[in-house]
Amino acid sequence: MVKNVTGVFHCPDASMVRVHKHLNAVVSLDGMDFSVLNVRYEKFYLLNFRLESIIFILLTEAICRDECHPSRGYCEAPGECRCRLGWAGSLCRECQVLPGCMHGTCSQPLECKCLPGWRGVLCQIPMCSETCHKRYGYCTKPNDCRCKVGWTGENCDVCVPYPGCKNGSCRRPWECNCLPGWGSHLCDESKIVNSLF
Repeated sequence: MVKNVTGVFHCPDASMVRVHKHLNAVVSLDGMDFSVLNVRYEKFYLLNFRLESIIFILLTEAICRDECHPSRGYCEAPGECRCRLGWAGSLCRECQVLPGCMHGTCSQPLECKCLPGWRGVLCQIPMCSETCHKRYGYCTKPNDCRCKVGWTGENCDVCVPYPGCKNGSCRRPWECNCLPGWGSHLCDESKIVNSLF
């Protein structure tokens, strides 16, 4: 480790200079020259040091874009701001939802908190209207109610009778249970009329 060194070195791009934590020095900027005094650097990497002429050859780390979050962002070139996993936005200050999250938000990285009307791990399942039949109804958006085949009504709790059923009803889809006084497959024949002959 270099200790108690005083000297002057030159760096071609002052905007890229940081100091290394393992060197005892402090840098005061005077144009493009830096005076090295006896305090601690933070991010310089010393590659060559010749005491007779006090020459420092430096490899520097890029300085990220202003206000780029110090722990959520990083850079590989000056002025960049790349986000670490789970963070987003131009300055990496916004959390990123869990990949595949369809209708959710986050307050922490890789969360998926469902918006009102949605449920499921990825907030992909809509919550149907409260009165929609749990077995015979479904929905494709929140507070909706669509009926499965064979069921009808606002809440999908009314069965669809057999096509052509005239004077009958159903308890299950496609039935045609005749009302009193009616008969035949479609309940379209009066039993009273038939009994007169």
